[in-house]
Amino acid sequence: MAEIKSAFEKKSPLLVMYFKPHWLFGKYDLRQVELPPYEAGCFDKPEVGINPTATYDCDFVRGDVRKVAWVGMAKKWPAATKVLTSLKITNDEQIPLIAKVDDEGASLDAVANEWLAAHEDTWKAWVADAKK
Repeated sequence: MAEIKSAFEKKSPLLVMYFKPHWLFGKYDLRQVELPPYEAGCFDKPEVGINPTATYDCDFVRGDVRKVAWVGMAKKWPAATKVLTSLKITNDEQIPLIAKVDDEGASLDAVANEWLAAHEDTWKAWVADAKK
């Protein structure tokens, strides 16, 4: 983060790999570099990918990370599983919330409560769907 801040202050180019959502994307005008699509073998076979004489000439394999559920959750807590399945918050919606906590020092509880108060119709629909 310090390198990104420094590069913006100096107006110098910087290439980094970072995850979304993150508050940095709300504070700095970061631009995504589009890489050639991933192809199996492009990391170890020069003939795979856009450059026939090089390896690692493609994007990396994207993963789907879910940190709040476990294999037995649907059986043990079906309503909670339905809420999590319904829960949809985009990166653009999360970035300012993360910034309030990580960059501005707000408490997580305060930011969450503020979001809940401002989006009551949204989360109440998630809960109502879970009760069906």
